[in-house]
Amino acid sequence: MALQVTETRENSIEIRALVSGRNSSEVFDLRCEIREGLIDFIQKNHPECLPKTRAEIGPEPSKNLS
Repeated sequence: MALQVTETRENSIEIRALVSGRNSSEVFDLRCEIREGLIDFIQKNHPECLPKTRAEIGPEPSKNLS
C-alpha cells in the first residue's frame, strides 16, 4: 500500500491510497476498509482536523403568489 497527497487546499488535503489485490472485488473492499480505517483514526486521534459545517436555519421565506 502507498499513500500519496494528491491535492492541498486552504482547508483540506486530498490523500490517495494505492492498493492491489487478486481481483477487482477484493480491491474495492480493501479500498473501503482503508478509507474507513483512516477516517476512524482521524476521528479518534485528531478530531479537530475534520471539517466542520455550520448552517443557520431560519424561517422559511414567504411565498409571493403574484
